Amino acid sequence: MWSGYGSTGGTLPVWVTVVIACVGGGFAAGAVDGLFLASASPFVSQFMPAAIAGVTAGAALYYLMPSLSSRMVGLGTAVLAGFSGAMVGVVTSRLMGDGGSTRIVSTVVSIVLISWMVSGSATAGAQFRQRPKSWSEIDATDREGTELQHEQAERGYWGSMQEPETRDES
Repeated sequence: MWSGYGSTGGTLPVWVTVVIACVGGGFAAGAVDGLFLASASPFVSQFMPAAIAGVTAGAALYYLMPSLSSRMVGLGTAVLAGFSGAMVGVVTSRLMGDGGSTRIVSTVVSIVLISWMVSGSATAGAQFRQRPKSWSEIDATDREGTELQHEQAERGYWGSMQEPETRDES
């Protein structure tokens, strides 16, 4: 279940992978939180750590999704989802205050929002993934294309698709 990057063995739900990535983003925000606490603006002291947490969580989500949840998501989508989820906490703390229930609500809403954004993108992109072709499949495709080119050359590319014997020569 905890196989390496690029494998398709992960079976965790997307929301569990989001929680793991958000924990990593929270550690990054905690590491830089002291740098912004001295700011005169309370918005900067909340916004910058949240932005760093969102970007870090998005990057972690981009790298963790294939191995943990067997889905792929683009880096831009993952970072945007992480940033959006982190901003939920900033907005709810500005609107509702900075209490314990506000943090729980904003955490749950953040996880739901990030999971929704990433799941929608990952399922849409899953239909385009395919296994790489083997050399024998490539050779077979090339032979079929070569045969078609010879057939078109015999009949004339812009000519009718009739057999050469029955073509009108006038």
